[in-house]
Parts: sequence; structure tokens; C-alpha cells
Amino acid sequence: MVFAAMVVLGITAFAAHYFIPSRLGLAQLIWQSGMASAVALLVLLLGRPEIAFLLALLPLMGSASMGWRGAVLGELVTTITALLLWQTDDLGGSAGTYVASILLGGAFSGVIGSVSSRSLYVVTHWSLDSFDQARQSRDDARHSRAQLEHRSSS
Repeated sequence: MVFAAMVVLGITAFAAHYFIPSRLGLAQLIWQSGMASAVALLVLLLGRPEIAFLLALLPLMGSASMGWRGAVLGELVTTITALLLWQTDDLGGSAGTYVASILLGGAFSGVIGSVSSRSLYVVTHWSLDSFDQARQSRDDARHSRAQLEHRSSS
């Protein structure tokens, strides 16, 4: 049973990997749809509605990789999948509670992912800028040294 979910994940991961260089948004959509499909498949096959709470992590993963657009995309995929599971009655008698919890958890995880990603992007930007400045200083020092050696030899 779990093998079927792994096959879905493998196929979607391969497809998403193919599109990453050219169309990142499409790759993200494929990957998140595959994750949501695997979670839904596990809920259906194992009959455990608690597994559906993993859907709430999709906006977090989307925001970590694509910023707020990824969080919105993740929440959209989460909403569609949770509503489809609700329609199949596989979430049990308290399906409305499950769906509301999944959607609120997804929104919260998207916000948390966006906030943490923004800090990570700022730190990465500072680090890359410092690296570029260090490289420029190194090149300037090499150039000055070469000029000094040239002047002292002439």
C-alpha cells in the first residue's frame, strides 16, 4: 500500500526535477501535487484520516522554496486536496473539523515559512555581498601587488 504512494512521489519528483531549470513554478506545482496525491492515497488506502494533517506542511515547503507565491500555491493544493478528501467521506464523521484544521494549519505554516524564509534570504544576500566584496578586495590587492612588482623591477 505504501509502495503506491512512493511510486507517485517518485514519478512526480522526476517530473518536477525535469522542469526546475526552465519553469520553477510548474515544477513546484507538480511536486506539491504529487505530495498531496501521495498523502491522499495513503489516507484512502490505510483508512487513517490523521495522515491528512501532513497536507498542512505543503505551504511551509512552498514558502521555503519559492517565497510567498509558493506558500499560496501550497495552500491552494492543500485546500483542493482536503476538500476532495472531504467529499469522499474518508475523513470520518468529523471531516469538517479535519478540513478546517488542515486549512488553518496550512495557512499558519505558510506564514511561518514566509517569515523564516525572508530572514534566510536576507542573510544569504548579505553573505553573497560580503563574498563579492572580499573577492573584489583580493583582486585589487593582486593588481596593486603586480603594479608594485612591475615598478620595482623597472
